[in-house]
Amino acid sequence: MRLAVVTGGTRGIGNSIVKELCKKFDGTVLFTGREESECTRIAANFRKDGYDPIGHPLDLGDRGSIETFAEYVSEKFGGLDILVNNAAMAYKVSSVESFGTQAENTIKINFFGTLYLCNSLFSLLRPHARVVNVSSSAGMLDRVPSEQLRSQFLSADLTEESLCKMMDDFVFAAKTAKHLDQGWGGSAYAVSKVGVSALTFLQQKKFDKDERKDIIVNAVHPGYVDTEMTSHQGPLTPDQGAEAPSYLALLPPDVTEPKGQMVWNDKKVVNWTSKTIPTHISLVSIALDPQERQFRLWTLHQYCDKELAKVKSDLFQECRRSDEIGFFSCVEQLEVGEKCCSNAQTVECHHQCQQVFASKQTPNGKTRNAVTHSCSYHSPKVVKCVQDYVRLTPSSNPQRNLHCCEKSSNEHCTKTCIHAMRTKKTDQDIMDAIEAACGSPLEYAKLDKMWQCFLRHANSPRSRSTSISSINHMGLDSAKLQCCRKAVSVTCRKLCFKTFNNEWTNTWDVFDKQCLLDSHEFELTSCLTEVDEPCELGCEGLTYCTNFNDRPTELFQSCSSTADRAAKEDVSLWKNRYITMPNMQIPVVDITRCDPNMWKAVACTLQLKPCRPHRPTATICKQVLL
Repeated sequence: MRLAVVTGGTRGIGNSIVKELCKKFDGTVLFTGREESECTRIAANFRKDGYDPIGHPLDLGDRGSIETFAEYVSEKFGGLDILVNNAAMAYKVSSVESFGTQAENTIKINFFGTLYLCNSLFSLLRPHARVVNVSSSAGMLDRVPSEQLRSQFLSADLTEESLCKMMDDFVFAAKTAKHLDQGWGGSAYAVSKVGVSALTFLQQKKFDKDERKDIIVNAVHPGYVDTEMTSHQGPLTPDQGAEAPSYLALLPPDVTEPKGQMVWNDKKVVNWTSKTIPTHISLVSIALDPQERQFRLWTLHQYCDKELAKVKSDLFQECRRSDEIGFFSCVEQLEVGEKCCSNAQTVECHHQCQQVFASKQTPNGKTRNAVTHSCSYHSPKVVKCVQDYVRLTPSSNPQRNLHCCEKSSNEHCTKTCIHAMRTKKTDQDIMDAIEAACGSPLEYAKLDKMWQCFLRHANSPRSRSTSISSINHMGLDSAKLQCCRKAVSVTCRKLCFKTFNNEWTNTWDVFDKQCLLDSHEFELTSCLTEVDEPCELGCEGLTYCTNFNDRPTELFQSCSSTADRAAKEDVSLWKNRYITMPNMQIPVVDITRCDPNMWKAVACTLQLKPCRPHRPTATICKQVLL
């Protein structure tokens, strides 16, 4: 009786491989799960779908369980034709276990569990048997930073025994916080899959010398799949992820390749030792996948700057920033993150540092405190780098705005606001606490008197005791700091925080050119405009834009005689058919010939700025005027 075994077949990719083999394999399909009850339940589900595989418990972390399973296969089936080693584990980025514990458990299951199962079952393999070791893009050799370690994996003298020693050495290094210094990198999952890939090549060498004919083993990357392991973030379905493993499991007799190789999810053989990402892999898809970022993107910039684009300008030519906003933001943030976290001297510090850059949102107080606690003693450079990146403004006399808290109609909001003003040390922490209890200022500023009070006093003069200069006064602008969160790119977010802190004189010009004039930073620009000119009730006393007079219940950002005169001047310029700029004149259409009253209304609207929900920025497209 022919037999195919799929480990980890109760869910995800393994479950789909079982279905595919049930359709195409001429024999019995046996799948495994950690618990017998789980296997029974999944087997019933398979039968409902018209499949009839057998389930059996198997725990790769328990050698006794492996031995029991091997005895079962031997006694009931007498041999084995297909073995798909799919079962594996991976810790989430948010896992609280120490890196040493993560490394020990991951290597135990993914590498040693797979190795011991293979050694227990390989004697049962029949001629023409197929073995598939499910690996990952994380299993490529370049995931190990150390050239010396990579050379050991590639050594012609490498054996299973020496490979096992390397895995043990990694676990010991992880437990003693020396794995980064030794060049193993920061991912236990990656090391385990590199080990599985290397094991695959050693196994094929043995099969080539085996008396049994035509036994083939390959490693495979199934792709980034929507499974529990990837937190359901993968773009591929489990059925798509099962295609390449099933293809390798069903290779016909006497094929010459793939044989003892690394195969990608598109069924193409890739060079395991290559230092470049295979050309058919999308860098953008990697950048936007959370699980792939955990495995690969901490070194993605190496490919952008060195392999894919010899210089950074080449990357801008190949990938348009306007089309790949998420990609460029991700790369920029990761560049800063790697620079900061590379200074970590301990595993815990490195892990906490990565949490700061794991999201595009400003890290909360808990995350920042974790970095300070983990890195202050051994890695002060990390703390300094993270502080420069986050750049929170120390709160200067927040009690001066306590009266604003009393203006809220919500009692809980008022109490939280007062408590935050009295206890928090930075403007960011104060705003985080108030926003959590009272809602976003961008959402409620027009209706809530408390937020209106804060906005009105954001730029109020400080006393001599707290205001050293106009530079410091402009820098400490908590309302505008809130707007920095709206920035699309990491660069603009960082420039925004610097601009509205004490470095504004150094960064304003760059911030203005790179961000405020960038159409993709619409949310940021709109937010800053609202802070500069908050909406106020009523409009009257205008001599030119008279249609906007006598509107006591409507909101305007800039209803004043100055704005009224500016609107009149705009219309005069447009009538002259050109706009004067430094060193140049821009020709425009003659508005006297195309509904002049409409253009008067446009000028008044642009200058008076009536408040509307989700209103656009005050701009006119150039194709309308030219």
